[in-house]
Amino acid sequence: AHDAAAAADAVQAARAAAEEGILRHGWSLDLISGLPGQTVASWRRTIDAAIDADPWHVSAYDLQIQHGTAFAKWYGAHRDVLFTGDDDDVVASQIGARATARPRPPLPTEDEAAEMYAVASSTLRDAGFDHYEISSYAKRRRSVHNARYWLPGGSWFAVGLGASSARADSTCAYPVARRFARPRTLHDYEAYVDSLDFLPGKPAAAAAAKVATKAAAAEDSESSSEDSESSSEDSESSS
Repeated sequence: AHDAAAAADAVQAARAAAEEGILRHGWSLDLISGLPGQTVASWRRTIDAAIDADPWHVSAYDLQIQHGTAFAKWYGAHRDVLFTGDDDDVVASQIGARATARPRPPLPTEDEAAEMYAVASSTLRDAGFDHYEISSYAKRRRSVHNARYWLPGGSWFAVGLGASSARADSTCAYPVARRFARPRTLHDYEAYVDSLDFLPGKPAAAAAAKVATKAAAAEDSESSSEDSESSSEDSESSS
C-alpha cells in the first residue's frame, strides 16, 4: 500500500531517471478515476498534476468493480448500489455483506464517472497528448508495450503476482500466442519465486545446486520408470 506522497515521490523518481537517460524509452503514468470519495474537482487536480509531471505517456482508467473482490463486498458490484453509511441495515441487505460501523466514502455516480472520462480526454488533449484506444494518451509516442497486447502472436513477459504473460507459438501456421499466468495468491507466488533457479541476490552456486538437484531427480524418475518397464517385461516373459 502507498499514500499520495509515496506516489508523488515515485513519479519524480521516474521523471528524473528519464531526464538522466536511464529510462531511454521514457515512462508512463497510470491514473484511476471513479475511486471512493473522488470528485470531478479532485480528478481535475490529479490530471493537472499528471501534466505537470511531464510523462511520455498517460493511461487513465475508470475503476471497474468485479464480483468476488473486496470492492464488491464493500460496495456491491455496480455503482447504483453504494455504501454511504446512512442506513447500515438497508445497505447490508442490498450488497449481501455485513455492514461495518465505519462509513466508507461513496463511489462517484455513473454520470460523475463519465464526466471524469471527458475531463481526462479534453484536458490531456489540450496539453498535447494524443488520445488513442480508450484509456491511452501519448505525448511523445504511442506505447509499444500496449500495442503488443493487440498484435496477433505478440509476446510479453510479466512477473508480478497474478500477472499474465504470452509466448508466441512458432508451431502454428498463423500468428498465435500461448498465455500463462503467475500464481494469484501471495503464498503460492512466494513458493513460485523460491522455486526459480536463479534470481539476483541468490548465490550462483545455490542456483546451480538447485538445477543439479532437479536434474538428478529427473534422472531418478526416468530410471525408476525404466526399472518399472523392465520388471513389467520380465513379468510378461515369465507368463
